[in-house]
Amino acid sequence: MFYWLALALCVLANISASVALKNFANGLPDKLSVAALLPAALSPSLWIGLMCGGILVSSYIYALRGLPLSLVYPLATGLTALGIISAGVFIYGEAIGFMKAIGLLFIICGSIVVLA
Repeated sequence: MFYWLALALCVLANISASVALKNFANGLPDKLSVAALLPAALSPSLWIGLMCGGILVSSYIYALRGLPLSLVYPLATGLTALGIISAGVFIYGEAIGFMKAIGLLFIICGSIVVLA
């Protein structure tokens, strides 16, 4: 049971890290200079992204201890992709076209097949 929770935490941490790092990247100036490095290094979005990355790695390793790799990796990557695409749509207003919707459908179907 805890391995499945670790897998869910892995997916959530991966999505959160991606969103935080996207926010960090959006806040960077167009031209990076030495003077811009200190404020960039102190950005809360950067540190949140890095902390989520640490949670991601540790929870992924824990999930691998009790679940098969052939299950953990496809579910982690598929569900993360689904979550990141959803975050892009709902948080950043990114468009979801026909091909992207078909891709999402394939991810969902693939995740279900892997569970079977």
